[in-house]
Amino acid sequence: MSTILEKLFSLEGRTAVVTGGTRGIGQAMAVSLAEAGSDIILVQRDESNTETKTQVEALGKKAIIYTADLSNQEEVESLSGRILADGHDVSILVTCAGIQRRHPAHKFPMGDWDEVLQVNLKTVWTLCRDFGAYMLTRSPNSVNGHRGSIVNVASLVSFQGGITVPAYAAAKGGIAQLTKALSNEWASQGVNVNAIAPGYVATDMNEALINNPERAASILARIPAGRWGTPDDFKGATYRRDLQTKALLMGRHPEQGEPHVLMCLANNGTCFPRLATGLTDARFQIAVEPGRTPLITHGVMWRGGSGIFRSSDGVMSCVHAHQPKVGYAVTSRAK
Repeated sequence: MSTILEKLFSLEGRTAVVTGGTRGIGQAMAVSLAEAGSDIILVQRDESNTETKTQVEALGKKAIIYTADLSNQEEVESLSGRILADGHDVSILVTCAGIQRRHPAHKFPMGDWDEVLQVNLKTVWTLCRDFGAYMLTRSPNSVNGHRGSIVNVASLVSFQGGITVPAYAAAKGGIAQLTKALSNEWASQGVNVNAIAPGYVATDMNEALINNPERAASILARIPAGRWGTPDDFKGATYRRDLQTKALLMGRHPEQGEPHVLMCLANNGTCFPRLATGLTDARFQIAVEPGRTPLITHGVMWRGGSGIFRSSDGVMSCVHAHQPKVGYAVTSRAK
């Protein structure tokens, strides 16, 4: 018999388009979707890297590579048409591809600015627009009206700004606001739009920080776990934003340099921009919009109403008794 978690989190029969999936966070996101049951379409510059494709196929799911240069707007504009013309029923889009250029702001070359904004923001907007338009035409789920899911990858610098990365910060800040704008417009039509904002993660994009002893020490000193994040830290956060439920899991991935930020809870297509702040052990707290009742606080204690509670592998999942078709999930990592 399927468990309540399997029913909530299964992506069987769905197809996901993933950019930036050849390595790092994007690869972990693609594999996590395949582990949950989705077939994967990988958008890559070329077909020389087949590592992610191999991992997905080893899970028994289909993996197809479409090539495109995301720095070329003409190729980006044609991408959705190529994929959809081949008959793929895309119900998930993950935009993880990104580039980084580091210069002092007063010396930042316009060419680098344009390239970063093209790949990191304009491409994301174009793919959201085009695949979002297709998702809006899909037949809604008969139970909850769900048509599709979009997961954008923002960044800690969406909120902090960073140092010597003005173009990257501008692009990632744009993604954060774009995600909110699209969610506001499409949530009521069955398309969930969410973002994950990674903190300091050990990927090639952060090599300059990792290889700078002074900066690395400063960063690690602010991280309770005392380590850099890893791509696998994003697996759960990815597919829990692709649920076929009307409940949106809006928020950002825990940034290891502060008390764990969990997920904001929302209902019926409305995002409440509140943060849930986890403690340094297995306990956690939930903060919700005024007028709504926190479902979980300090472990498994409920406030208001009854419901079903399940815990498995660190995942806290509950279904509100008065809204049995609305699922809530919260993830936390103990110190």
